[in-house]
Amino acid sequence: MFKQFGRNRWRWLSGTSAGWFAVSVALSFVATSVVVTSCSDPLPMEAPGDLRDADVFDVIADAVDGDVEVDATDAKDAQSDVAPGEPAIAPVVVGLYATPALAVGASGVLVDGAEDGEMRMEAVLTSLAAGARGLVVEVEWEQLLSEEGWEPLTRLATFLARERKQLLLSIPVVEARADRRPEALRSVAWSSVVIRARIHDLIDQVFGRLGPDVTYLSLGMEVDLFIDAKPSVASEFATAMAEGIAYACTHPKRTTKTLVGVTWSTKAWQAQLGVERSLLTGVSDVVLLAHHGMEGTQQAQTVDAAVVQIREAIEAIEAFGGKPAVLHRVAGSSKGVGTTAADQAELVKQVFAVVQEKRARVPFVGVAALHDPSPESCQAFAQARVPSTSSDASGLYAFWCSVGLRDAHGVPKDSFGAFLHGAATFLSP
Repeated sequence: MFKQFGRNRWRWLSGTSAGWFAVSVALSFVATSVVVTSCSDPLPMEAPGDLRDADVFDVIADAVDGDVEVDATDAKDAQSDVAPGEPAIAPVVVGLYATPALAVGASGVLVDGAEDGEMRMEAVLTSLAAGARGLVVEVEWEQLLSEEGWEPLTRLATFLARERKQLLLSIPVVEARADRRPEALRSVAWSSVVIRARIHDLIDQVFGRLGPDVTYLSLGMEVDLFIDAKPSVASEFATAMAEGIAYACTHPKRTTKTLVGVTWSTKAWQAQLGVERSLLTGVSDVVLLAHHGMEGTQQAQTVDAAVVQIREAIEAIEAFGGKPAVLHRVAGSSKGVGTTAADQAELVKQVFAVVQEKRARVPFVGVAALHDPSPESCQAFAQARVPSTSSDASGLYAFWCSVGLRDAHGVPKDSFGAFLHGAATFLSP
């Protein structure tokens, strides 16, 4: 029950769609029965558990149908090069959006594989077999407004915890220019006590149901684009989200394993630090980044430009206060916006090189996505980012429909091989 990237974001281990609630709370909170005092305090990051490297590599061949060879030597010997007395290598977890391939419907027509339970689980297992030590799951708030919406998420979180894998859970209260609150709340002011109460509810549900099984919790996707597009409500929005993050940080069921924040575009960190970004980054204990590599709405960045932007964003976060920089989502296109499959593979390769270089600051890198997203998902992605309803969204649509490491039918692209080699580098530690 969770369809990632679209308006119905997830259809996973069971079959219906449901919802979420979320929004804000108060920055002045009572610190009773809390685990930490605020998200701005440094929190210890636990090294990921042992991954049974041999088991992972035994099934990689099936994942790529034998087309790609992976050398596990670097992964298994990553710590052997550390001299006695030197600091241990900082662990990096490679995550993946486990988007399923298209499925053949009852009428013989191809449909979104997110509707098929077996294909959903196959996508999860293929992602882990390919070397992912974590999954990125994006859930629409609207979907978690009923009880049945929680069951598949809870199942997946439990499964990942049992397998010693990490979960980056994204609940985009806003996504780029789009307000992703439940429809009934979109006309409610961000400063309203109603919105604040719903964020309390959201956080209570997340920690009450999932507890320590969530490693990272993001409450907004590319929030800088929303702030820029909605200047009349930017201050109220930022205050509401900061209050929600503060509430999450002091929640009695939150453990130090779960880091909370919002996700920014990498481009945001090339600009001067504004009031809203300073507020939200200050109250968070992690800075999450998304990089989609588009110049405007019709043309993709060059690989070199994308890599520079990602590196500069990480360095800017380090200069801001040294908080962990989590690459929530890195996406590159294989066609349609001036790019090729070779460009996409090179971007994956270069991103892993940047992470290797900056691994002391980057504990997690999420790659989008296993398979090309569905047309519905591409439409939602594009509509959230065009300047107006009359703008041409075809470039953004084409971009998102080709970000998979495999195509919509499951055929591996060059980038899948690049992902296998890169992920192997970080399998240990």
